[in-house]
Amino acid sequence: MTKDYEDLQCLDTEENGEPIGRGMNGEGLSGFSGSPARSGLSPQRSFLQQLCPPWRLALVALGLTAILAVVLTAVGSQNSRLWQELRELRENMTTSNHGLGTELHTLSAADSKLWQELRELSKNTTSSNLGLGTELNTLSAAGHSLDGQVKSLESKLQEQTRIMEEERSRFQLHIQRFLADLRTVQCQITELKDNSSKGTCCPPNWTEHSGSCYWTSRVSKSWSDAKQFCQTENSHLVVINSQDEQKFIQHLTIPALMWIGLTDSDGKWKWVDDTDYNKTPKNWGPGQPDDYYGPRPDPSAALEHVEPDGISSEPS
Repeated sequence: MTKDYEDLQCLDTEENGEPIGRGMNGEGLSGFSGSPARSGLSPQRSFLQQLCPPWRLALVALGLTAILAVVLTAVGSQNSRLWQELRELRENMTTSNHGLGTELHTLSAADSKLWQELRELSKNTTSSNLGLGTELNTLSAAGHSLDGQVKSLESKLQEQTRIMEEERSRFQLHIQRFLADLRTVQCQITELKDNSSKGTCCPPNWTEHSGSCYWTSRVSKSWSDAKQFCQTENSHLVVINSQDEQKFIQHLTIPALMWIGLTDSDGKWKWVDDTDYNKTPKNWGPGQPDDYYGPRPDPSAALEHVEPDGISSEPS
C-alpha cells in the first residue's frame, strides 16, 4: 500500500520568496521553487520542527524566562515588603506589649495600694464603730438612767402637787368653816345682845325660811363643786321637804338656774342629807327626769336647777 506523506513546510516568504501552492494531483502541498533541495525535504521531520523553527522556540523560551524573572522579581519584592511589614508589626507589638506590661505593673501596684488602704480604712472603721458602739451604749445607759430619774422626779412632783392641793383644799375648808362658825357665833352674840326671840339666826346675806337659812351663789360650778362649797359653809345643797319650801325656792331663784341636793349618780334617787326621796314631794319639770348621762352646762348657783313649774335632777 502506497502511503502518501504530506510534506509540510514552514514557508518563509521573507527567506525564500516562494509562494505556497497545491500539486497537480491535489493530494499534498508542493512548493514552486527552483531549488531541488527545498522540494526534496524528508517526510521524517517532526511536525513541530516543520511548524515552528528552533529560533522561534528559543524566543518563546526567552520570553517565558523573562516573564518568570519579572514575576519572581515582583514576588520577591512583595515578599520583602511583607517581611518588612511583619518585622515592623513585631516591633510594634513588642513595644506595645512592653508598654502594656509597664501599665499592668503600674495598675497592679496601684491596685495593691488601694487594697491596702481599703483594709486600713476597714480596720479604722471597725475600730471607730466599736468605739462609737461603746459610747452609744454608755450614752444609752445614761439616757435610761436619766429617764428613770426624770420619771421618778415627775412622780414625786405629781405626788407633792397632789398633797399640796389636798392640803390647800383642807386649809380652805378649815378657813371657810372657821368663817362660818364665826358668823354663827356673831349671830348668837347679836341675839344675846338684842334678847332676840327668833328661832333661827342666819349669817349675813342668807335668807331665813321656816327655821332654815338659804343662800344662792351666782358663780358657775358643777354639782360636785357646789356640794363641796356648801359643806365648807356648814350647810348642804337644798333639800326640798314640802310644797311650801318648793314655792319659796322658786321665788328665791327664778329666773336663775340652780342646783339642789338631789342626785341619782348610783342609779337611785337620793338627797344629800339622806332624806327618803319617796317621802318628799315630786315636782319635776316637763321632760324631767330625762335619764341624761352626758355633760350639761353648769348652773350659776349652789342650788339645783329650779324651773318655774318644777325642778330638774342633777346629771349623772
